[in-house]
Amino acid sequence: MKQFLLQQKPDAQGYVRLTGGDYHYLVRVRRFKTGDGFTALLPDGRKAHVEVRQDDGRGILLQCVAGLKERAVPDGFSAMPPLYLFQAVPKGAKIDLIVRQATENGVAAVVPFFAERGQKRELRTARLANIIREARQQSGSEVNTYVENPLTFEKMLEHWQELKNAAGGNAAAVFLHELPLQKTSFHEAFAKNPQAAALAIGPEGGFAEEETQGFMQYGFVPVLAGINILRAETAALYALAAARTVLLERELWTIRQREQAEKP
Repeated sequence: MKQFLLQQKPDAQGYVRLTGGDYHYLVRVRRFKTGDGFTALLPDGRKAHVEVRQDDGRGILLQCVAGLKERAVPDGFSAMPPLYLFQAVPKGAKIDLIVRQATENGVAAVVPFFAERGQKRELRTARLANIIREARQQSGSEVNTYVENPLTFEKMLEHWQELKNAAGGNAAAVFLHELPLQKTSFHEAFAKNPQAAALAIGPEGGFAEEETQGFMQYGFVPVLAGINILRAETAALYALAAARTVLLERELWTIRQREQAEKP
C-alpha cells in the first residue's frame, strides 16, 4: 500500500476513528497495530504520516502526526497535464480493468460513451469508485480519478470541447484507429506542451465512419495502433502508456530535437 485514502476529515487534534470496511482493511488485511504508521491522503488532497493510536476491536483510532510534501517531478521529466480517457463502453467487465489501469496512470477522468458498434448499458459506478480507490492506494497516485456517467457520442465531443476551452484552447487529443488514416504519431500529437490531453478508444467493432469524422471535426487526430488489431482493454493500456511516456519525457526529447537542429 503506497498510501491510504482517508475519507473522513481528522479533528482539530488530528484524530480520526475508522470502523467497518476501513477498519477491516487496515487491521485484518494490512495487519496494522498500535504504534504502526503509514502514509495517508487526506480528503483535502494533502498527504500526512498517520499512526495507529488504539484498536478496540470494533474501530481503529488514527492520528495525523506530520504533513508530507507532494512528490516532486523527477529531473528530466515534465509535469503531466490533465489526461482524459474517452472510452467506448466495452463488453462485460472490461471497463473494470480499463478504469484500474487509467487510475494507475494518473488519468484525471474516464469518460465512457456510447459508440455505434459498442455496448449501450449503464455502468456500476459504486464498483468503479471502489476500484479507483484500491488502484490509488496501490499505485500512490495523487490524481483524484473519477468516472463520468456514460454519454452519447455527441455529448462526449461537446464535453471535450468544454475541457479544451477550460485549458485555454491549448489541448491535444488522439483517437486510436486500425487504419492508417494519417501519418501522425503520439509525439507529433503532443508536441506543443498541451495543458490538457485526451485519448479516445473505440469498442470491439471499431469506430464507424461518422464517428471518425466527428472526432476529426473536434480536433482529434487519428493514430495507428501498430499493425495488430487490439482488444478494447489492450488498446486503452497501449494508448495510456504511449501518451504518458511522451508527455512525461517531452522535456527530454524536445531538448534533443533542438540540439540536433542546431548542429552544423
